[in-house]
Amino acid sequence: MSECKKMCSGGDKNHGHDQHILEKTPAWRWVERNILDMDRKYDSFFYNWVRDEKNLHISSCHIKKIIFDYTAPQIVNGVRWIISHWTLHSINRFFVILFIDGVWDAKQRIPLFARPAPRRRGDTVLYSEHVQGAILFKIHLIAEIVDAWTVVFIAEMLKHFFKEWSCMQKEFFIEVFTENWTFQRFSDLLSLLNSSLDWKVRVSLLKKIAADESKKISFALEKKS
Repeated sequence: MSECKKMCSGGDKNHGHDQHILEKTPAWRWVERNILDMDRKYDSFFYNWVRDEKNLHISSCHIKKIIFDYTAPQIVNGVRWIISHWTLHSINRFFVILFIDGVWDAKQRIPLFARPAPRRRGDTVLYSEHVQGAILFKIHLIAEIVDAWTVVFIAEMLKHFFKEWSCMQKEFFIEVFTENWTFQRFSDLLSLLNSSLDWKVRVSLLKKIAADESKKISFALEKKS
């Protein structure tokens, strides 16, 4: 699995440019610097503790209590930083505690920045608009966090999620998770998921992605004509 690239200084000749970037970038983007500053201020060791995957069960439970008070970009930025050197197994467990446990619960806590989402045509999941919005918010968060992953690692992650889900839940999750994917990438994912998906679910998903791909091609041809 690829790790997050660290930002490197270009030396004295780039100091002015780097300083300009630092001033223009929101403070929350600099997770590492902020946590190190906090550790120095309070004489603590949170930096090492929160990034140690041995502590993931405790850290994820604490993080889950506050994570949904932040915007999606802030959550994605922070989680990517925490998991950047973890194994896939640890990341999957972390995601389950943060996002997956209770994701289908009709009485779940609604993230502060999740927007109510009406049922889409064809949806068979019956939730209120606020709960539907919360579910979509969490799926989109995971999709954004792992955006740079290979399909192989994404498939392994989804298999971990799917163990106790119904066919309907799997189909809903994949449909939302793979929005804007290419047909080839989507097909590769379904092949890797293999027995984790019911045959009817695979056919249904392929029909939907094929229809979307056809619309994109038609739109592109119309623009050229």
